[in-house]
Amino acid sequence: MQSSLDQSKTLSDDAILTLIKRLQNNKDENERYAAAHALAKQKMLSVKVILDLTFLMKKDKDEYIRYLVTDVLSEQSTLPLETILALRSVMKEDKDENVRYIAIIALAKQENMFPEMVSDLLYAMRKDENAEVRYIAALSLIDQKNLPFEAISDLIVATKDENANVRCAAIRVLSAQEIVFPKAISIWISAMQEDENWYVRTEAASAFGEQKTLSSEAITALNATIKNDQNLAVRCAATIALRKQKTLSDDAIQALLFAIKDEYWEIRYEAAVALRNPETLPSKAISALISVIKDEDEHETVKAEAVRALGVRSEAISAVISALR
Repeated sequence: MQSSLDQSKTLSDDAILTLIKRLQNNKDENERYAAAHALAKQKMLSVKVILDLTFLMKKDKDEYIRYLVTDVLSEQSTLPLETILALRSVMKEDKDENVRYIAIIALAKQENMFPEMVSDLLYAMRKDENAEVRYIAALSLIDQKNLPFEAISDLIVATKDENANVRCAAIRVLSAQEIVFPKAISIWISAMQEDENWYVRTEAASAFGEQKTLSSEAITALNATIKNDQNLAVRCAATIALRKQKTLSDDAIQALLFAIKDEYWEIRYEAAVALRNPETLPSKAISALISVIKDEDEHETVKAEAVRALGVRSEAISAVISALR
């Protein structure tokens, strides 16, 4: 039967210290676990309590207790320096991958991430033997929009990690940077066209959608992906990447005209939406949109977007009237 301490979501400092004493002095494994779970419900802890938990995180012989205690610390948005230093040590040195994993999450949740913390996360991403730890270390950098060149270099290497989730996380963090290096673009193209994992190819295609403008090389690669990739999600991501561009080159429009004939209506829909962007449309694009409208078997959502794409364009009105007579 659980005590009131175990069940309460808001405890006084004295009650929390009682739970910590249970953790420190109790030989009953179940009692210790119950105390740790009760602590996990507490969202606002005093510095004294945090430091007591920090000690347990570093010294307790039971990896599950270390995990639970670290999980409690991960719920605190602001931690004292001593705990930050301990977490940095634990994420690199603890023998249990689950403890290392949750220590990274605790660091990533801090309101201020110091350069040393970024370096530690990059170290874990490069060196940890566990793929899930490498993955969460990479993903924890997602809010860092101006990483130094050394970090970018590490992330580029991580796009070749043996684990697909790590590769995806590295691509995502690179795409979130305010300044994208040319090497990153080359990596995305390579991943989108060559990676054996469709999820990685999708992530790479999506990365292009985060860029305000795309080079001709990128558009050529997206065009090839729309035409050749066998996976629906990858082709859709490539189409959406073009749809997000404010201006579309002739090559981009050509890619969308291929996409608007895709076997899946979701991709045809995205292509039709994208064709609303150009101020003027070439005659072949107008013809393609009219064909969509006239197709009795076409999905109604796609037809609606085709109508919007044609809109009141002067170059389209006469063609639409003629086609619908």
